[in-house]
Amino acid sequence: MRSRTLLGLVLCNLIWSANPAVAKGLLSHLPPVEVALLRHGSALAAFVLAGILFRFRPLFALPRYRRELVFVALLGALSFFFAPFLQLLGLAASRATDNALLIAMEPLLTVLFAGIFLGERLGSRLALAFVIALGGFSLLSGLSPGAIDPSALTRIGGNATILLALFGEAACSVFARKLLKTHSPAAILGSGLSVGVILLAGAAALSAEGFSHVGILTGSDWASVLWLGPIGTTATYLYWIFALAEAPVASLAITLFIQPLCGALWGHLFLGERLTFTQAMGGCMILAAVVSVTQGIRLPGNASRKRIKN
Repeated sequence: MRSRTLLGLVLCNLIWSANPAVAKGLLSHLPPVEVALLRHGSALAAFVLAGILFRFRPLFALPRYRRELVFVALLGALSFFFAPFLQLLGLAASRATDNALLIAMEPLLTVLFAGIFLGERLGSRLALAFVIALGGFSLLSGLSPGAIDPSALTRIGGNATILLALFGEAACSVFARKLLKTHSPAAILGSGLSVGVILLAGAAALSAEGFSHVGILTGSDWASVLWLGPIGTTATYLYWIFALAEAPVASLAITLFIQPLCGALWGHLFLGERLTFTQAMGGCMILAAVVSVTQGIRLPGNASRKRIKN
């Protein structure tokens, strides 16, 4: 992996690390489905505008075969509908700090998905890492060996929902990698976002509150939407998909480690969130599980550069 590519991936993860704290502000007065629609709707609008300005051709990946149609549908449904909706639903019941630490489990899921769908080799530590990470999840969520605090039940449910959403996030790298064989990164993102926005719009329309809150957004709310959508989705996901053409999924997954560390810091500084000793131990177990898997993955060097030239 070239140093310039690695630097760009680090920047992407720094931006993503602030998303839970920014989204938490919007969730204080907006339902999760509307926040998800505002994020991905603005991201799609920014993508189309960027495509016109920078002359991306084509803007959308039009499936040529039934298998490609399935990949596009799964990419959009899982990564741009299922994942953001469940993540925001869980975040509304939990904390930005918990969200940031749980994101650390995404590399484990990404490596697992890569092994199942792309045939990339899985390390022998993976099973043990999942056990450790799930133990850390339990402690972070309040599932201690003793009696469960009733006041923590809401946060436990929220964290479980966030964990479920990570399966959709992990699917992004896998199905995008499949489509890169015949489509450009920009076109893949365009199609994925389009499918996700259509599904989110349908979910918002069917919800009890509909789109009733959009008219009350303040200037700071729109600034948050700008951060979450055009910056935190369009620019970062586009760069991530371009990077997939250079390096294996497992190598890219290592950089996701930045998100939980910085995300917990933002939650502490901007939202005043604190972790108990037990919760901190749970977070450390999750991070240790990720390290136990990723430290054995060798980043590609000259082989990656040769693959690009060819």
